Amino acid sequence: MSQIKLLYGEEDFLIDEEIRSIKKDYPELNRERIDGSKAEFEPIIAVLSTMPMLGGDRLIIIDSFEYAMPDGRKEEEKEKRLFDSLKNIDKGTRVVFVYYDGVDKRRKFYKFIEKNGEIKEYKAFTEWEQDKALAWLVNRIKIYKKKISGRAANLLLDIVGTNLRMIDKELEKISTYIGEKDTIEEKDVSDLASSGEVDSFAFSNAIRDKNLTEAVISLRRLFKNNEQPHVLIGMMAKLYRMLLQVKCLEKEGFNQYEIASRLKAKPFFVKKCMEKTNLFSIEELSNNIKKLHSTDLKLKTGASSKLTLELLVPELCQNA
Repeated sequence: MSQIKLLYGEEDFLIDEEIRSIKKDYPELNRERIDGSKAEFEPIIAVLSTMPMLGGDRLIIIDSFEYAMPDGRKEEEKEKRLFDSLKNIDKGTRVVFVYYDGVDKRRKFYKFIEKNGEIKEYKAFTEWEQDKALAWLVNRIKIYKKKISGRAANLLLDIVGTNLRMIDKELEKISTYIGEKDTIEEKDVSDLASSGEVDSFAFSNAIRDKNLTEAVISLRRLFKNNEQPHVLIGMMAKLYRMLLQVKCLEKEGFNQYEIASRLKAKPFFVKKCMEKTNLFSIEELSNNIKKLHSTDLKLKTGASSKLTLELLVPELCQNA
């Protein structure tokens, strides 16, 4: 185990998990965490050079450490003092530098730790890496002593995206919700829709599928949850614009990943749209966007939002 460690990257959840794991090996009184973006250089050097007061092993965590002067003066001198301090830390002391973003690999600081310690980068899953996020989700649920069905896992990923902190939060909530049951099913994910989040997802899917019954049911649930009409209109307009763009690019011969790249959209979402573009003509999608614009204007002039939207949805879900 290296005495000097650098943790960095965009996936803060995994960094925090690593820190929690490291801290388990050290008594609370022998752990110290320093905000390196605010702390002065000299006190940090003093901490690195001090022996543990209570004896035993000691952990020092330094966040966002920056030792350069604003104009670059004395940087080399500071580097030498820092590196000397790190080379001579007590054998029972471990120092962990943490950056919740990228680091400059060209700097002497990075190269020093690369040579004398250990470096771990934690990359966030990109929108292209749905499969990796799904695998992480399925593995993560094991810590809650549960399993999850494939459909439920995909639905949860559709709703929360690839942010691991959000995924874990939902897994913990659902695991508590299902009690003694062994496996999380799709319905369990849907049943946690008290905030309207899943209802919005269901409404968007129903509109995309031209499923009038489900669209009306979801719309009424959203009204019950006090969802704002302009939010729903914006959601539908965004969906139709995406379907229109996907259909046009599809006709030009672009595949799922090329379309996702051009539109800066999730490949999985693009795939779902591509499965439904055959339900719409380009003219119909354009007209639906215009209808939504007209509806928005009506609502702004005082029309009943509930009645107006309930009359609009059947128009949007009818076959061309």
